Amino acid sequence: MVHIGRCGSTAVSDMLAQHPMVYWDGETYHRVYRELRSTGVDVTASGFDPAEYIAGRLSRSGRRWFGFDAKFHQFMQGGSSIEQYVSDLSHVGVTKFISLRRRNYLRKVVSSKLGRSRGWYHTREPPKEDGRKVRIDVASVHVDTVETSLLEHFQRWELRYESLERVVPADRLLCLEYEADIESNPLRAYDKIVKFLELKPWVAQVATHRVNPQPVADLIVNFEEVRGALAGTTHEWMLAT
Repeated sequence: MVHIGRCGSTAVSDMLAQHPMVYWDGETYHRVYRELRSTGVDVTASGFDPAEYIAGRLSRSGRRWFGFDAKFHQFMQGGSSIEQYVSDLSHVGVTKFISLRRRNYLRKVVSSKLGRSRGWYHTREPPKEDGRKVRIDVASVHVDTVETSLLEHFQRWELRYESLERVVPADRLLCLEYEADIESNPLRAYDKIVKFLELKPWVAQVATHRVNPQPVADLIVNFEEVRGALAGTTHEWMLAT
């Protein structure tokens, strides 16, 4: 399951892990990179092979489906392209791909910054509104190890999703959207994945809660500045949610 983060992946992962015929390995690359950084190793120069690593973990699932989720930047920071990554994974035995989009990239940025500010990103209890807001420097935003303008982030993410959905054959790809399949009812995404994998239905429980349900205008200190940056672009609609 490939995504950019802050798009409901944790809710979906938690449900998939409940299915008896799925072994869900979570955000497996994050664990590896965290360990490398803790020992002072430069991730980009470590020689870590994302596909080879998955090949070594496939046997953990036994007769169950083995699944994991990965952010684009996690497998691309070593220099791999999306095309090469898909090819390498297919070569080691990965047969299905899920593209998980959050169409509103602005809310992804806001959610990432709020999570970093709070020190936590997910909650299993109904969240209490803390009035916290973020400031977005539209000319220079640091997200997913990259610092660039807000619009350049949006354009990069769009191109990556387009590339993934172009490279993976249609019969091996399930495309999900946060807004349509997760936001109001994460079970929609779960049910689609179960059908995609041709598994028997299994009742799963939604374990996490949406963290930032407020209108995006209530979460950004310099909302008018952000509005000005997106005005007249194809991303302007993101301001109204």
